[in-house]
Amino acid sequence: MYGWSAIEPGKGSDLRPPVSESSIGRNRSLTYESHDMKRRARITEYFIEQLKSSEDVFTKFTEEMFRGLCDRMTVCKEGFVRVRFGNGVEIDVEY
Repeated sequence: MYGWSAIEPGKGSDLRPPVSESSIGRNRSLTYESHDMKRRARITEYFIEQLKSSEDVFTKFTEEMFRGLCDRMTVCKEGFVRVRFGNGVEIDVEY
């Protein structure tokens, strides 16, 4: 699998260059990250649509709203909080 491989004649080169295990691992990692970002974007879009379709006027930020928008918050010793939203976007907020 990791050496030179024959491919179907007439479909380009008869030999493919070897593929390293590390490049396969990188490809899998990038594929996972891509799928994860798309999944996060769909979740955020669904949450925003739910907010738009609601007839309620929001007077306070509820835990459910926070969990729908925010994935993670990290308090950094340098004097800021890093907020990661559900769609993967990160912002830094000074405190």
